[in-house]
Amino acid sequence: MIHLVCVLCLMPQAGANDPRDEKIKAFLNDPKVEAIEISLWRNPGQIVTLNDIMMVFKKQYNLDIAVNYKAFTHLHFNKDMRRMLLEQPIRRIESRDKYIPRGLALQFYLDNFKPDLTYTVDAGTIWIIPGKNKLADESKDSRLGDILRTTKPKYDTQLNQEKTNPLQVPPNTLLGALRFFASEDRGDFHLYARERDLPHNLYQMQIKVPPYTDKSYDVILRDILRQVNASYIIHDNSVVIVPANSPK
Repeated sequence: MIHLVCVLCLMPQAGANDPRDEKIKAFLNDPKVEAIEISLWRNPGQIVTLNDIMMVFKKQYNLDIAVNYKAFTHLHFNKDMRRMLLEQPIRRIESRDKYIPRGLALQFYLDNFKPDLTYTVDAGTIWIIPGKNKLADESKDSRLGDILRTTKPKYDTQLNQEKTNPLQVPPNTLLGALRFFASEDRGDFHLYARERDLPHNLYQMQIKVPPYTDKSYDVILRDILRQVNASYIIHDNSVVIVPANSPK
């Protein structure tokens, strides 16, 4: 039986100043919380929908979340379209990590839909609305951004010597190189890709790992990502891969 999370009568109040909003935003921005997908994909045969995501927020996290259908009036949403929105199967996040901030995970799930969808927090509720989400570049104000700009990978001197163990050298695919530099032994940061606007085979693309002696993580990552026409920003204390022409 499908239990649809369908809130029609409650809509965000313009100008509301609900004290719950800041708590919800802090909750969504938490950089080390259990991924939504851990609760949803324990059963490999389960078809996950937007309704399932919303039920996790309501039951597991005790947060109010709803679709603001009033904001979709220009799309002429009828009952069938509303049901289709909630019941459409959505793809699992390829997070490459068991932790992902809840707000970032929610946006990645919304990226599965052809229409641009995002969310906002208002009147103590997370509202799903139409529109493009522009991930904010927080690197200037974040500890992680400062670390990437100023820190060199551990063992970078040994890694540039000819006698280095071949097993230490990063693989020549983008995924292999990124895993190498983000590993606990080196950078120890979480890295995700905003895949909606990136090539579908992004992680399998062949790249050349540049010499990295005396280079910070920021320079190395940008050198690598430039080869696949991508870049990165810091969002929710995570490294997010975005298209090279994304605003920063």
